[in-house]
Amino acid sequence: MSPPRKMSPLWMATPLGILLLFSLCHFSCSQHSEGLSQDFQFVQPILNPQICPDGYDFNPERNQCEDRNECEMIPDACKGTLKCLNHFGGYMCLPRTAQLFVTTQALTENTFLERVAIEREREARPLPSTQAGIPQRSSNRRPAVFGGSSSSSWSTRPPTPVPSARAPVAPLVQPHRTDGTELVSSQQITCRAGLSPDATGKCVDIDECAGGLHQCRPPHECVNAVGSYTCQCPSGFRNYDRHCVDINECHFGYCSHDCVNTPGSYYCQCNLGFALTADNLSCVDVDECLGNTPCSQRCFNLYGSFMCRCNSGYELESDQRTCRDVDECSLSRFLCQHECVNEPGAYRCSCPHGYLLHTDTSSCRDVNECDDNVHNCSVGDTCFNINGGYRCTPQLTCQAPYTLISENRCVCPSEIPVCQDRAYIVLHKYMQILSERTAPTDVFQMQATSQYLGAYYTFRISSSNEGGEFMLRQTGPVTAMLMLTRPIKGPRDIVLDLEMLTRNTVMNIHGSSIIRLTIFVTGNSF
Repeated sequence: MSPPRKMSPLWMATPLGILLLFSLCHFSCSQHSEGLSQDFQFVQPILNPQICPDGYDFNPERNQCEDRNECEMIPDACKGTLKCLNHFGGYMCLPRTAQLFVTTQALTENTFLERVAIEREREARPLPSTQAGIPQRSSNRRPAVFGGSSSSSWSTRPPTPVPSARAPVAPLVQPHRTDGTELVSSQQITCRAGLSPDATGKCVDIDECAGGLHQCRPPHECVNAVGSYTCQCPSGFRNYDRHCVDINECHFGYCSHDCVNTPGSYYCQCNLGFALTADNLSCVDVDECLGNTPCSQRCFNLYGSFMCRCNSGYELESDQRTCRDVDECSLSRFLCQHECVNEPGAYRCSCPHGYLLHTDTSSCRDVNECDDNVHNCSVGDTCFNINGGYRCTPQLTCQAPYTLISENRCVCPSEIPVCQDRAYIVLHKYMQILSERTAPTDVFQMQATSQYLGAYYTFRISSSNEGGEFMLRQTGPVTAMLMLTRPIKGPRDIVLDLEMLTRNTVMNIHGSSIIRLTIFVTGNSF
């Protein structure tokens, strides 16, 4: 059986920190140990005080190397606001908010034997000459320093210590076996920043984001990483000098029409007459004429708009959407001969009593009640039709000394003495004049039916022209024309006596004849 070998400390350095493993093991060999034939125990070895590495001092009472507390020995070891934290074989300068976690690790039997071999090799190597037999510490030992970086998402990683120029080695003490297969150290080791020990003795990540251990300020978001975390700006923001600055997405032309930037986002708007598609970026024309049309009558869709039109007889209001009725009757007085009646979207012409609407739907035609036998004249009366009505003229009777010689003639014979100063004949005539007929105008002509040699004729209105509406104008030796001098408004009945005087100076003969003209002025001008 080979004699037991001295064990040397084992140290490991990682980029984010120094992991020191100290094994204080009670090691016993059994039949399970490969290459050993019987059980045995290691006893506490007597260590050479010259094997203590940098950062350790030899304790002769305990016969072991003990860590030197540089934080107490070196005045102002850490500059500024950094705090000094003593560590195995050295010290670290950390931010005051930094935390240090430790964990345990298990050593296998083979690893323990490898460390014994390393210790023997160190004993066989000559040490440099130093005072009091203690190795001189390296002059380039320095506290850990920390670096920084700048990116779009700035990192708040816990600081990474830089190891000393000469790696410290932890002393070993007597090991002990726990279950026959592993050797577990009786001391804890430190996990690098951002890690903490779990129940199995492994260093696991600390979720600084979930535990509220981060230093991300709103609106930054904490994103966890193994052993660290980063502060990132939320979507729609970019990092500028550790501040989250809104990204104006509208500069990128995502929207087909209008873009509205909002903090951390944006949205698209369409011009009037367009609507957003499902991608919320593009715009399509809206057919406003579908469904509830904005027009009161006719709607025509246009690209991005629409146009309203009205049916015949309507016109657009000022809002260009509502249609209102056009009062055609107020636009012209010539649409209808008599009366114009406005209706929604149209108009119609009406005629007064005694007229019917003509086929042209605008003018009126007279109803001839006499020919149509729709009058109410008595038996013996004569029906005289006028525009818009009729008159019933009674059967003619002559007043004495006149006698009736025909249906419309009365004669006063010259043999009767009283007739010598009267008109020989009175002829009854009837006519109509339209109300407000244009004047002056000729309305009736009269002439002598028989002529005598050497006689001449004169004409006059002998009665019923007090208003002077008529004048009898002689147009020839035996003819005269009745003139309307001014318009007459009806309905009205006028009876005029138109007298023709006959004179013969040679034979000293004179006489007269009268036409008794009854004029019916209609109630309408048509």
